[in-house]
Amino acid sequence: MKHFYSVILVPFLIILILFGCEKPSSDWVKYNSDDDGNVYSYKKGEIDKDGIRQVWIQIVYSDKGREKEIQSKIENGESTEGYDKLLKTETLVEVECKKQRRRILFIIDTDKDRKKLFSEDNNKPEWSYIIPDSLGEELFLKTVCK
Repeated sequence: MKHFYSVILVPFLIILILFGCEKPSSDWVKYNSDDDGNVYSYKKGEIDKDGIRQVWIQIVYSDKGREKEIQSKIENGESTEGYDKLLKTETLVEVECKKQRRRILFIIDTDKDRKKLFSEDNNKPEWSYIIPDSLGEELFLKTVCK
């Protein structure tokens, strides 16, 4: 009788392990990577009554990308405290598809321990036009606005 249970139970456990242990799906969609190995993704947000769309953009940094980000902060006289562990930057952007422009609402840098390194809530964001033949046009106008 014990042999019967093991014959039935082992395949069931294998199926459970194979199909039940998948990572939860993410809403992030990769749209680019650069020569430094940074990975760019987006996640669509809300659409308001005027047709303005919100989208989150995420950059996950490679080691080389992290070093370049630190160097850029040094050159701009900004703090680099904790940036040796920088993992990602997430930016909330509003896109006005009809007028082909966008504005940045919020930015946050987090480290590998999910600790906030920097954040900025843009209280009075300025609209800027999306540059033709750019990554912005590809992401915002050809993907997010569709």
